[in-house]
Amino acid sequence: SVSEGLFREDLYYRLNVVPIDIPPLRQRQEDIPVLVETFLDEACRAQDQPHKQLSSEAMSCLLAHAWPGNVRELRNIIQRLVVTSQGRTVHPEHLPAHLSEIGNEAPSYFSVRLGSTAADVEAELIRQTFQRLTANRRQAAEILGMSVRALQYKIKHYNIN
Repeated sequence: SVSEGLFREDLYYRLNVVPIDIPPLRQRQEDIPVLVETFLDEACRAQDQPHKQLSSEAMSCLLAHAWPGNVRELRNIIQRLVVTSQGRTVHPEHLPAHLSEIGNEAPSYFSVRLGSTAADVEAELIRQTFQRLTANRRQAAEILGMSVRALQYKIKHYNIN
């Protein structure tokens, strides 16, 4: 933007004293519960409502979301929940449809922390397939594109229950 003349060069260098690199929210899942609590408290006070909390199922839905809108998207959703949900506990059915997993719908993805090993990712993929799609080993092997024997070996190797 500076090279295109859209941003003053002197102002850029004044603001660029200490660059701070903040990863997107999808890479900081451990921050989501803290942010939810902060935004709930803030929104409840602003709306003069009693403090609300999320059920563990609703929190799981938030943790599974990729957050393309980052922290601003999370804040907006929490503000909407405070205004629209009745009662003091927010359940998955109160969440916007794209966030809730109502009726055994399994999301088609799961999050992987950058820096995970290939073995960690493979083990988690197998676990998620069993938890979200099928407990049947033959079906799971077919979904994962491997033989039942290979799947059984990996279950033993990764100590998957």
